Amino acid sequence: MNYKQAIQAVEDWKQNNPEKFLAWTWFGRGVKEAECWQYNECGNDDAMPFGKAVGEFSEAYDWQHREDHPELYNQDMPENFHLED
Repeated sequence: MNYKQAIQAVEDWKQNNPEKFLAWTWFGRGVKEAECWQYNECGNDDAMPFGKAVGEFSEAYDWQHREDHPELYNQDMPENFHLED
């Protein structure tokens, strides 16, 4: 994910998915604090590029959301479909 796509994704979460946006603010704050700790300053040396941070956060958040709320996904699939041979 490039920088422009990352900015658009965060803006979309802000408008359409406030729960994910709130989780991002905490995650993003942690990334920034880790950068400050690693470099002993808050300069322009990013430990993780913004696009990579947004992409990895989004992937992990979406996976966890599917795990926590299985009833919201694959509702048209038969029960235990993944166990069939």
